[in-house]
Amino acid sequence: MSSTDTPATAGTPEASPRPGIVDTLIALDTSSEIGSVALYRDGRVVAEHTWHVGQNHTAETLPTLDYLLDKVTQHEKPHAGQKAVAQAESSAGKIALRAVVVAIGPGSFNGLRAGIALAKGLAFAASVPIVGVGTLEVAAYAQSATDWPICALQPAGHGEVAAALYQMVGGVWTEKMAPEILTLDALLARMERPTLFCGEPSPLDMATIVDRLGGQARIASPAALVRRAGFLAELGERRLESGQVDDIATLQPLYLRRPPITRPRSGLRGFH
Repeated sequence: MSSTDTPATAGTPEASPRPGIVDTLIALDTSSEIGSVALYRDGRVVAEHTWHVGQNHTAETLPTLDYLLDKVTQHEKPHAGQKAVAQAESSAGKIALRAVVVAIGPGSFNGLRAGIALAKGLAFAASVPIVGVGTLEVAAYAQSATDWPICALQPAGHGEVAAALYQMVGGVWTEKMAPEILTLDALLARMERPTLFCGEPSPLDMATIVDRLGGQARIASPAALVRRAGFLAELGERRLESGQVDDIATLQPLYLRRPPITRPRSGLRGFH
């Protein structure tokens, strides 16, 4: 997976702790094997990095954030070996931070925990708001220029998908179906209008969608299927402007996991 880095051209506001970066919003997406971090200021993405992180969210996300901060501040990043909290405080101290926005899932259990913990550490260290945004909404928002309903989905295991439906209606971003877990057949049975599909559908899911819906379905291009933290940042900015912020103490991942199914006592374990 190639990465996208967009360093900003910095000014020099007197109120900034470091030259050039004022009221910056940090966006972190650690929902899946594709990680993404962005810096957002004055209504635009000033830096972004999207890469294949695998399961290394804890080890790679903070250094990536520091890398972007260094790109826009032209200062050395903290020395290796610091504790995570100390690194978070150092990262937050590089800029005049406005808020932290984090993708909350559904997605990788470990990835979500790592991203939300980092986001909370940054927000706490800088005493700024934190905003959680659903991962499926981030995937859908990247396609918001279309008039079609947008269905974001990702594999959920056991032959099911996690899915949600959104649409831009009269310039208002609208949730048409809240995130839930269901079979792909059940999801497609609900599609009453031509729909754009995005997110992380498997090749088999994509083939099934096209086979079942034909011209009523459109699949986003491979490049457009990659979630980018720049879109997460833009959604977070919208929520900040409308006063929608989360409680740093109670913000939790959105797992959408069903309760475990436990068989009657027969010597067999229940399974998830």
